[in-house]
Amino acid sequence: MSRSTGGGSSGAGSRKRSATFTATALTLTAPDATTTTFPYAQLDTLKLNYTGYLGDGGFQVGAYYTRLEYRPVAGRLQRLNLRMSQPQCRLLIGFLYDHRVSFREYVDGQRSYRLDTNISYDRIQELKEKYGIRW
Repeated sequence: MSRSTGGGSSGAGSRKRSATFTATALTLTAPDATTTTFPYAQLDTLKLNYTGYLGDGGFQVGAYYTRLEYRPVAGRLQRLNLRMSQPQCRLLIGFLYDHRVSFREYVDGQRSYRLDTNISYDRIQELKEKYGIRW
């Protein structure tokens, strides 16, 4: 893996938006190819929710997506639905943990760690200590 990991794309055809995650920042690319970069330190909120069909945006039934939620410190909460397979999502999540990026991870709205939602209290405490994550 290089210093960045691919994110995913949202929408269809020429209206696609995309997200790219690096060790230090989230970069969003708009349909017109303009980019906006948010250093993680300037994000108040960063959440990834791996979920099934969302019922909006023309996504196909039975497919899985990752809903990205982010909020700059002085901004409003933004959402972007990314087409992403489970292996791609696992790779991204591992990349973020390895780089100690502060984010929260969910599966179908339930808090998770590396897409696992069945985690004991003791394991959660270990993860908080190891990665400095908020639960």
